[in-house]
Amino acid sequence: MATSTTRAANTKFTPGAVWLDTSGNPIKAHGGGILYHDNVYYWYGEHQDPNVLGVGCYSSTDLYNWKNEGIAIYVANISQVANVPCAASYIIERPKVLYNEASETFVMWMHLDNDQYTLAHTAVAISKTPAGPFKYVSNFAPNNLESRDMTVFQDSNGKAYLIRSSGHTNLGIGVSELTSNYQNVTNMASYIGQSREGPAILHRGGTYYLVLSHCTGWSTNPADLWTASSLSGQWTQVGNPTNSPNTFNSQSTFFLPLQGKLAGQYIFMADRWNYPNLVNATYIWLPAKWNGNTLSITWYDSWDLSVFG
Repeated sequence: MATSTTRAANTKFTPGAVWLDTSGNPIKAHGGGILYHDNVYYWYGEHQDPNVLGVGCYSSTDLYNWKNEGIAIYVANISQVANVPCAASYIIERPKVLYNEASETFVMWMHLDNDQYTLAHTAVAISKTPAGPFKYVSNFAPNNLESRDMTVFQDSNGKAYLIRSSGHTNLGIGVSELTSNYQNVTNMASYIGQSREGPAILHRGGTYYLVLSHCTGWSTNPADLWTASSLSGQWTQVGNPTNSPNTFNSQSTFFLPLQGKLAGQYIFMADRWNYPNLVNATYIWLPAKWNGNTLSITWYDSWDLSVFG
């Protein structure tokens, strides 16, 4: 009797479990972010395979089932990196992609560093298609300050921002507006003068919610929420929205804005790093819930999009 090798489709999220793509292989997209374009979600993240270093890209229409679109950019494709002798000695972390409507260009931002974390640059790459391949453009220290953990954010008015651990050894969090083509920074819009990393941001009801982690290396710690009415600040420290002393043994990376009937709802994305065996790291996706203007992130062993009502 013939047997089927077709894998059953996912119908729920299981935080912390190994998440397989539609070909049955573990998804490799850590420290990632998601772009929605032409009714498709694209997930970009660190491809943590020592044999294939770069940015993995996956696509989905339902958020449960992800097709591997390949490597959007390889570490080896990034050239002209100051003070780095060879491709094997530098790393890409926390890639995020924006779509620049004016130029019809997909713009990838990422943390670019050497294996000692002393380069502390951002790097930019571009593509005309969402899955790439992306072409390296530049790397630099934004606003002439060291930059490590980062995210990017596109506001409703089309302006975009870089939010990153800024200054020597992550002295604070810098928020900088991007140029109109999204390929460089302009002024520093605001700054949080506390040592933080792992930024993830959303905008809801006139308030910006910025979740950060403390700086404890690969060890987990309690999430730290800050809010502001403008990306120019002032930022107010609120506390830990997860009520977990170690953010469910994970670190924040992105807030995924849902589309269609669920527009206005968000999924909190985080990574369970499993250091030093990063290739076996897993994902923590949980619904962002609200009580008025109060954000909370609660643990579920498994869940689906119906929790949003």
